[in-house]
Amino acid sequence: MKTVITVMVFALMLAFTIPASAILGMPETLEGTIKSISGDTLSILSEKEATQQIVEIQINNETKFEETVNSLDNLQIGDLVKVKYTHEGDEKVALSIVKVMAEEIPGTPEVEVLKHL
Repeated sequence: MKTVITVMVFALMLAFTIPASAILGMPETLEGTIKSISGDTLSILSEKEATQQIVEIQINNETKFEETVNSLDNLQIGDLVKVKYTHEGDEKVALSIVKVMAEEIPGTPEVEVLKHL
């Protein structure tokens, strides 16, 4: 009985710390500003619900670049991007990357652009 309770408590703790999409292998979406590019890794500042965090996204040969982005070479620090990614072990691996143009919403600061996606 004690073992069953321990397993249930552990399962509940795990459920609240790991997104269900990571467990099920479903893609997630991240929107933010590129803070650094190092090799095949993008560091993106995500601002979600008044919380800021830097998220590391890995790029591989299967990553699709959409619209105005043909490759990693077309991205630079400060670009606003929308990334669809999946979890592979401890890494977040990009499935697709779209560059968001600030001029899409005239007169709107860059952070506000992301709220309208």
